[in-house]
Amino acid sequence: MMRPSRRRWLHYGLAIGIGNLLYFSLLPHLPASLQHQVFQLDAGLALDFLLCVALYLLLRRWDFPRRAGSE
Repeated sequence: MMRPSRRRWLHYGLAIGIGNLLYFSLLPHLPASLQHQVFQLDAGLALDFLLCVALYLLLRRWDFPRRAGSE
């Protein structure tokens, strides 16, 4: 099994940090149905997760040409 590289861990951390920052900055403007309630599985948690995944994919896509050119 392959272990994630440092670069991938950096992508994970940035995506989670920026995604949560974005979600919590938008939180006051979101409808009640998209606001996460503590200890609940709800649409707000799903939105937060999707923001983090989307940012991770953007970071990986942005980094791909640089990695491909350096190898």
